[in-house]
Amino acid sequence: MKKYLVIIFLLYFIASCSKKRITVEQKNNVVNIKKNNIDTLDNRLVEMFERTMKSTSFTALIRYYKVETVAIMDEDDNDDFSEKKLIFYADVIEIFKGEAKKKISYEMIVEKNEEVGFDKEIKMVCLCENNNVLFWPGTGSSFPNENFIIKRAKEIKKIFSSRDNKENICLD
Repeated sequence: MKKYLVIIFLLYFIASCSKKRITVEQKNNVVNIKKNNIDTLDNRLVEMFERTMKSTSFTALIRYYKVETVAIMDEDDNDDFSEKKLIFYADVIEIFKGEAKKKISYEMIVEKNEEVGFDKEIKMVCLCENNNVLFWPGTGSSFPNENFIIKRAKEIKKIFSSRDNKENICLD
């Protein structure tokens, strides 16, 4: 009987070890899948950033310190649509495209009831310019403060400065 108990215990021990090994392998596969998905997302983010930087007038790493709301008069009282202007103020940490400045302000027009987040984190922004006024071109022009974004911004800056390329598609 002892012999059978020892065999059963050994089989149980072997089965539990192999189960743990599979679990570790599965965990490694999950980690690799997550890493591949993150790499894919990072690559897509860099591609979006490249397009946005190339098509706007100003790109910089900034830290917000204030936002103001300015009412905009509704010219048509018969509609339900009304807007407000937000003016963001920020310290410039590094400029990658555009005129050198230590501080910037830029305008964003949003619907009157729309809430826009404001934090004091460092961000990369791509902005348009018209008559020396910077303005928000829309969704997809703010990027996280990540090394891979900053690295790509520096590479694009070199390309633009070597070509003296002022190409952008900002619309007035």
